Amino acid sequence: MNKKNIYMLIISICLIFFGYLLGAKSSNIPKALVWRGFGNDCIFMDFGCNKEEIKYGAYDKEDLLKDSEKIAIDHYYFSWLDFDILDFQKKVENSKNKNRSLFITIEPWAKTRSKANTLLKDITLGEYDTEIKKICTELNNTDLNIELSFAHEMDHDLTERYDWSGKDKTEFINAYRYFVTNCKKVASEISYVWSPVGDKKALEYWPGEEFVDSVGFPVYSFPDFDILYYDHARSFVESTQEKYDRLATLKKPMIIVEVGVAGDNERKTKWIKEMYENINKFPLIKSMLFFNAVDHEGAWGKDLSTPDWRITKDLI
Repeated sequence: MNKKNIYMLIISICLIFFGYLLGAKSSNIPKALVWRGFGNDCIFMDFGCNKEEIKYGAYDKEDLLKDSEKIAIDHYYFSWLDFDILDFQKKVENSKNKNRSLFITIEPWAKTRSKANTLLKDITLGEYDTEIKKICTELNNTDLNIELSFAHEMDHDLTERYDWSGKDKTEFINAYRYFVTNCKKVASEISYVWSPVGDKKALEYWPGEEFVDSVGFPVYSFPDFDILYYDHARSFVESTQEKYDRLATLKKPMIIVEVGVAGDNERKTKWIKEMYENINKFPLIKSMLFFNAVDHEGAWGKDLSTPDWRITKDLI
């Protein structure tokens, strides 16, 4: 075989190989290695692929970011004990008018304080079926794209803040699966998000691939807390890397479901600028949601001040 034929053979093999890569579908490779582009799947190594830009959203309690065109997702929290359909519909209409999608966090509080310790078992026994059906039916009646997080931060509870957090891992997994299974019966188009804190015990609460579309975790920069536990105020990369590396093993698209930085405006600006400069180091992250509010008193421990996470719209 002469050199010309050898070169042609090599070129042909390369064309076949790259043709295969271009035609690859997400069903044939892990979701973690897939990016979406123009409605088609494309591969992680960027060949022939246009990555979607990261989408930004916010939980914006005071509506401070209502005029920001950079916000693509509205984040709302709802307790399933007092879920108000009219209030929800008003929020949906507001988001629709701003051309934003929805990220919904459902907080499954116990009906009474005396039942807090049995909450997870009670969910699987059907005691909260009415709440599940009411919420999921209303979500299904919405024509906006919805990502739904249920019982977030289940893996860690620094201040015993949530009825469902820091409990038995098997009980949580069963309750989470029960919720998703029953919600899907009336709301099949919703995207389900499993949202731990992302600490060392997080993977012990993993409910299984078939119950999760995306993985979420929070990232906060609170200097008082960081200095107490890490001896210095951590950067965005420091605060994100460990959680990301741990949760990336699940090979799911990822969302920073809460991001906040405390301090004066100069510090917030510097930290967020560093965040934008380094976000591409975490290629599985598809969106991040600012927590644009003052935190609950005591949320970070009784000996620490209450952090103010609010930012101005020019930082989006």
